[in-house]
Amino acid sequence: MDGRPSASSEATSFLTPTPKELTRAYILTSNKGKFACSDDVAMLRHVLRWCPWEAAHGSVMATWDRVAEDVAQSPDFKLKGKTGAALKSRFETLLVKFCANDMQRLRKLGTPAEFAEREVLLTDIRLQMQGPSEADETRAEDEDEDEDENAGLIELATASGGTVRAIEVSSLYDDEPSTANEPRAVDGPSSAIHEAAVQRPSTLEPCTPDQDNGSSSRSSAECPLKRKAATLDAEENSLNASLVRTLCENRTRDAACAEATLALARDRLAFDRDQARQRLEIDRERLAYERERLEVDRKLASVLAEQVAQNQRLLLAIVDKLSAK
Repeated sequence: MDGRPSASSEATSFLTPTPKELTRAYILTSNKGKFACSDDVAMLRHVLRWCPWEAAHGSVMATWDRVAEDVAQSPDFKLKGKTGAALKSRFETLLVKFCANDMQRLRKLGTPAEFAEREVLLTDIRLQMQGPSEADETRAEDEDEDEDENAGLIELATASGGTVRAIEVSSLYDDEPSTANEPRAVDGPSSAIHEAAVQRPSTLEPCTPDQDNGSSSRSSAECPLKRKAATLDAEENSLNASLVRTLCENRTRDAACAEATLALARDRLAFDRDQARQRLEIDRERLAYERERLEVDRKLASVLAEQVAQNQRLLLAIVDKLSAK
C-alpha cells in the first residue's frame, strides 16, 4: 500500500463529468452574451413602449439608450451591459428575419410560449411602423377577401333582378287593349292604387265624349304600369332583404370561425406553457436526485478512506511488535 486512501470506481464515476455534461457546459459557455428568446421578449416590450422609429431626427440613438436603461432594470433580461446600439442591431435582425418569414433559425434558446410571444410583439411593432395608411390598406385587403366570397351571390342576385324587371317591362307592351280594362286580382297596395285610379269623384263635371275616351284610355294604360311597378318594387325589396340576410349570416359565420381559431391558438399556447412547466419540474427533480446521489457517494468514499487508514494503523502496530521481539 502507498498510504493514500482509494475510493471505489462507483464513487469516483460521479466526480468525473460525463460527455453530456461537458457538451452542455460548452454550449452554455459559447452562448454567453448571446440573446435568448426571453431576452428578445423583454427587449421588444420596452421597444414597443418607447417606439424608437417615431423619434425625431438626431434623437434615435438617445431613444435606444433609454430603452437599454429600462431593459437593464428588467428581471427577465439576463444580458447585462447591453448598449442601445447592441439592442438596435438585435432589433433590426429580428425585424428582418420576421418580415422574411425566417424565424426558424432563431428558435434555439427558448420555449414555444416565448417564441409565440416574440412573434406577437413583432407583429404589433410591424403594424405600428407601417403607419395608419398602410394598416388601413392591410385591413382593406382583408375586407376585400371577405367580400370576394359573396361576390358570386351578389352578381347572381343582380342578374336575376335585372332579368325579372326586363321580363315584366316587356310584358307591358304585349298586353292587348281589351285585356287592359279587365280587373285583375292583385294583392297588396297595387289593388288599392287600381281602385283609386278607376273610381271618379261625383263632383267632377261631365266630360265630352272625346275627353272621356282619352282619359279612360290613359287610366287603363296607367293602371297596369302601376301594378307592374309595385310588383317589381316588392320583388326588388324581397331580393335586397334576402341578400342582406345572407351577407349578415356570412359575416356572423366568419366572426365565429375567427373566435374559434383564436380560442384554439390560446389553448395551444396554454398547453405549450404547461408542457414547458412540467419539463422544468422534471429537470429540477432529476437535478435534486443527482445531488443526493453524489452526496451518498461522497459519504461512501469517506467511509472507505477511514477503513483504509484504520487498516494501515493496524498493520503498523503489528510491524512494531514484530520488530520489538
